[in-house]
Amino acid sequence: MAEKRPERERLNRLRQLMKEKGINTYVITKSDPHQSEYSPAHWNGVYFISGFSGSAAVAAVTMDKAMLWTDGRYELQAEKELAGTGFAFISTADPAAKQLMDWLRDETPAGGAIGFNGLTLNACDVRLLEKATEVKNIKLKGTLELLENIWPNRPSLERFPVYPHDIKFCGEARGEKLRRLRDSMKEIGAEAYALSSLDDIAWLMNLRGQDFDTAPLFNAYAAVTLEKAALYADQSQVKSLAPALEQDGVEIRPYEDIFKLGGELGQDKSVMLSPKKTSGYLYQSLKCCRVIELEEDNTSIFKSIKNKTELDNWEQAQIRDGAAMVRFIKWMKETGCRVGLREHQVGERLIGFRREGDNYLMPSFETIAGYNENGAVIHYHAEAETSLVIKPEGMLLVDSGAHYLDGTTDITRTIILGEITDEMRRDFTLVLKAHIRLAQAVFSYGTCGTGLDSLARQPLWEKGMDYKHGTGHGVGYCLNVHEGPQTISSLANPWKLEPGMVMSNEPGLYRKGKYGVRTENLIQVIPYEETEYGTFLRFKTFTYCPVDLEGIDCALLSPEEKAWINEYHQLVYEKLEPMLDKENQQWLREQTRQL
Repeated sequence: MAEKRPERERLNRLRQLMKEKGINTYVITKSDPHQSEYSPAHWNGVYFISGFSGSAAVAAVTMDKAMLWTDGRYELQAEKELAGTGFAFISTADPAAKQLMDWLRDETPAGGAIGFNGLTLNACDVRLLEKATEVKNIKLKGTLELLENIWPNRPSLERFPVYPHDIKFCGEARGEKLRRLRDSMKEIGAEAYALSSLDDIAWLMNLRGQDFDTAPLFNAYAAVTLEKAALYADQSQVKSLAPALEQDGVEIRPYEDIFKLGGELGQDKSVMLSPKKTSGYLYQSLKCCRVIELEEDNTSIFKSIKNKTELDNWEQAQIRDGAAMVRFIKWMKETGCRVGLREHQVGERLIGFRREGDNYLMPSFETIAGYNENGAVIHYHAEAETSLVIKPEGMLLVDSGAHYLDGTTDITRTIILGEITDEMRRDFTLVLKAHIRLAQAVFSYGTCGTGLDSLARQPLWEKGMDYKHGTGHGVGYCLNVHEGPQTISSLANPWKLEPGMVMSNEPGLYRKGKYGVRTENLIQVIPYEETEYGTFLRFKTFTYCPVDLEGIDCALLSPEEKAWINEYHQLVYEKLEPMLDKENQQWLREQTRQL
């Protein structure tokens, strides 16, 4: 007998509410009012209504259809998690599939109504929805939070004290950041700046928080004019910080007062903001002003280029994190795969090793630990009831990271636990070749990440293979693990790579029902040389952890690739050896032996 899914009943109750409110179609997101990537459970309406746990998704419900959109990373996960819920899914990576806005237009009758919570749908999406539906005279009702009426045990929103991020860690005073921001406002004639993005606010104010499980952020808005600034936050969280903030001209105001900003500024004032990071509701409240729209927040551009203090600190955080990874991998290979450990327990074990290091705060995302066939699910989420027992055979893909006061880490290692097939070894080596290809790249100043993505894919393309995710993302400094505006991806991205940017290098390969392979390090963009032909840049790898030599087929490597691995492993040993006891030093020496 098939399992009865609670999502079915939730759909029925939602449709009854829609009927009562005169709504033909209802849009559900997993976003919070700040468009955070990893929102608190309170805001994850997608998970509540559909059971889908991936980090990127939006859902829509009509009286007879329920649909969910997610990207290529989550296709296998969506297929599994949506079974029996009444939801079907569409991959946003499928160019032939009908995407959200077109579906909403086509499935909603002319003159009908689409409902959504305007706090959780960003202003860009609201505008796209308006444009898509105007031809059918469809009404938009953006103040409807229908899930609240059918979600009896909705997770609460917790609030924790906010604390300073010391100058010894961040390297630039709050007053200097505000000065830089105001200079950029003057350049385009803006008199005010409205900020919703939590990592931008934390960076600008040199503050960090604990409101999120996997990001050192706190719930707030900020507004900056040419003369003063305001932080809109829960008073209980920031009261003790008032004297220090006031010294830099920052006033603390109640969180909800941000919606009064438009009226306070008035029609003669120009206010700049990023519509993709601003909720439709907040944007509407500012329409009385002259809004200057930004493709990216100026603060996002500023913080994407790390200063010397940040990079020096980050190096030390990476070394501590690498030592924790070495202890973990040794334990996993020798003990973990022999004691009945399950996939969902891997993350806690890793946290235990990382907590032993200085300045540890929290994981930078929920650990992805996929054993054998589950490794093929790109962003696999292990549930206690269904996670596999890890055995001394096959491969374990572990993607994990941590936030420290002095840096953020993101690393993936595919760990060989016993006998593997020739196919596994070949795929492991091809992914490593892809990783090395990007790590060794030299490129001219002005190059965007899109121009480098094919370098990593080339060794796989030559064998008729590929992966359905980007090759690299920007990484925040004790902020979000995924940080823009720069990426390394096949998707068009106009932001050129600058010295001081930190990114991931993470090609992979996934065989459905069999296994997955991914190797990920963090890389810095650094100067290479200047010649008569221009300025050239390259990458510096600064994640320090051995790549499993047992997975490598040396016959597939060129002499240059072998040399890269040998040099990298020598550096790993030199960096980590002082951080380890003799037993772990000896193990690391063997794992970094020369090919």
